Amino acid sequence: MAGTFIPTPKWIASKHAIVNVRCFDDVNCFQYSVLAGMNVIKSGYGAHKSRPSQYRPYMSMLNMDGIQTPVPLSSIDKFEKQNPDISVNILYLDDRDIISIRSSKSINQLNLLMLTNEDNFHYTSIQSLSRLVGGRTKHKSKGYVCRRCLHAFCKEDDLNEHLPASSRHQP
Repeated sequence: MAGTFIPTPKWIASKHAIVNVRCFDDVNCFQYSVLAGMNVIKSGYGAHKSRPSQYRPYMSMLNMDGIQTPVPLSSIDKFEKQNPDISVNILYLDDRDIISIRSSKSINQLNLLMLTNEDNFHYTSIQSLSRLVGGRTKHKSKGYVCRRCLHAFCKEDDLNEHLPASSRHQP
């Protein structure tokens, strides 16, 4: 069985903003990326967040009944219904632009970045949305990013004013 792995472009890798699990021999990149976003693997000695073997013991935490793998965008609604504590935003890399292609309505969200090539697609876990899209502004310290439109703000208060009242207090 061939995996879905697609290497991280160098300009994204240099930001240290994502975890790209190297699934060369399976098609579970969505599950691995969700588990990476849930931080089931703690940093420290022996923590290799890019290795599938680190996540396999936690796969039973996710209800994947009736969901094909690799997981198409059309199945993420079903995933969220079967896993009500997990909601997923999907960002897409289009050349050197990162765009939002799926926004969850829940407040507690995981952000995944979809990489593609001619043959397949591959999900990665976004660990820092601020670092990933931070190059869009001249501001050099931590930014606060709207998960829906990806606009970066210098202050958390500015982000909260931008958000609808039901979506405030987003990390």
